[in-house]
Amino acid sequence: MGKPSKNGECADKIASLKRELDSLEACLLRVREQLNGLEAALAPETPVQIFLFQEFEFRGKNYYGSATPANDGFVVRKGSRTVRKWSVALHPRIRSLGEKLLAEGVVDEDGKFTRDYAFSSATFAAQILCGYSVSGPKVWKMGDVCYGDYRKGLVEE
Repeated sequence: MGKPSKNGECADKIASLKRELDSLEACLLRVREQLNGLEAALAPETPVQIFLFQEFEFRGKNYYGSATPANDGFVVRKGSRTVRKWSVALHPRIRSLGEKLLAEGVVDEDGKFTRDYAFSSATFAAQILCGYSVSGPKVWKMGDVCYGDYRKGLVEE
């Protein structure tokens, strides 16, 4: 007999790849099922998850931001804008965080957030946006309700 035909080799390779793809899809399905099970198991123990879809805003003359509370902090959303300079009276730790965000490209040279960024607190997030010392729970608002009052209302219920 002669050499195997190219068509035969291609058909064998295609069949082999289809089997491999089926195996990978089955594995992916198992991983998704496990992930869904873990998420369902964690949800009741994570009360801050209630906040994840709440959008709070903080605005001023040269800055604006939207953010959502998260389990370990406060996430400022992509597209938010910070002042270009922070007050010298602002705590050095906050100023250095602002400089780090610029250096890492989280904030571009125009002060715009290039991606979502999780701050450790609503206060840090607010101070980076406005450039001076403020209380995050008081200045982040959802309509007429400040974040601090909103959170207290949820905790008391």
